[in-house]
Amino acid sequence: MSPDIEYEFEVQERILGPDDKRFILIGGEVPTRTGPSSDNHSDKAFWERNGGRLYHGTDCLLKLDFVVGEHYLVFRGKPATRRSFEHIDTVGGRPDPDDKWLSYVKERLGGRQQ
Repeated sequence: MSPDIEYEFEVQERILGPDDKRFILIGGEVPTRTGPSSDNHSDKAFWERNGGRLYHGTDCLLKLDFVVGEHYLVFRGKPATRRSFEHIDTVGGRPDPDDKWLSYVKERLGGRQQ
């Protein structure tokens, strides 16, 4: 069993949810299924059932891991899914605006009021 790692995130852009500037998630040193990038989420496997970079362990819990300095689209709260903590490629120091998952989420959630 790998030790717990505390990951502190700085919010770059809030689409919906708490207006926090920073937050912490607990994860560990575990491999993801597809690595840090999945071709801007245009690969068919991502959109199919059980798609996403994370996986469930034998304890039925999601195994979280992150790369320091990278961008992630994070859904905080429950229920967490395999797509709740997706890596977003960096372009010019910012999250890639052409990422299909990021675009989809912004389109679906961006206009909602809290």
